[in-house]
Parts: sequence; C-alpha cells; structure tokens
Amino acid sequence: MSPELEEKLCKDFPSLFSGRDKPITESLMSFGCECLDGWYGIIRSFCWIAKDSDIVFTQIKEKYGGLRLYYFGGDDRIAGACRMAEEMSYKTCEVCGCPGAPSKGGWIMTRCESCRAT
Repeated sequence: MSPELEEKLCKDFPSLFSGRDKPITESLMSFGCECLDGWYGIIRSFCWIAKDSDIVFTQIKEKYGGLRLYYFGGDDRIAGACRMAEEMSYKTCEVCGCPGAPSKGGWIMTRCESCRAT
C-alpha cells in the first residue's frame, strides 16, 4: 500500500496500528500493509467497525489473491467483520478498487478486467 494511504490509516486509527513500532518478533506491522491500494477502502471499513474494540493488527497482507487481516483481541463481531472484509477482497481489484475477480492459474491476483490487461 502506498505510504500516504497507510499513514492515513495509522493516523485515523492509532490504537489499531499500535503494533507498527514493535519488533518483528511481536508484530509484522513494521513491514506495513503488504497489499495494493485497491483494498484501502475494505481495510478502512474494517477499521471503522473495529475502532472501539481492543484489537491490534499484527499483519495486513495479500495471500492467494485475497486480503488477510491478522490481529490480537476482538470478539465474535470483529471476527465476523474480518471474514466479511477478507471475502470482499476476492471481489475487489487489488490495484484500483473496482469490481474484480481472482485470476486462474499461476500467481493468483484479484484484478478488474482493465488492470488485468496492463
């Protein structure tokens, strides 16, 4: 994710990203959000749902064409919101945020038709 968008998330939801300054033995957030800008809206929506909870992100990344949100804390409501966010990523282009779908074969990437062509 671009440094500007990641910084905006960290500024707007500081408690969720408090693991950002911890060593990698405690949190992988020091690597930043390891996904592209197209999923910014999904992550931001999850953050709004989780902002008053006790969760702290330990890693945010792309894996097998989908978003993965790892965190400590939370309850069933947060777990459900996390599953929903991760499922939405399989329908959202990871580059631009438009409707998309995972590629078939090879390296799996979730892209819209326009981004897939480039």
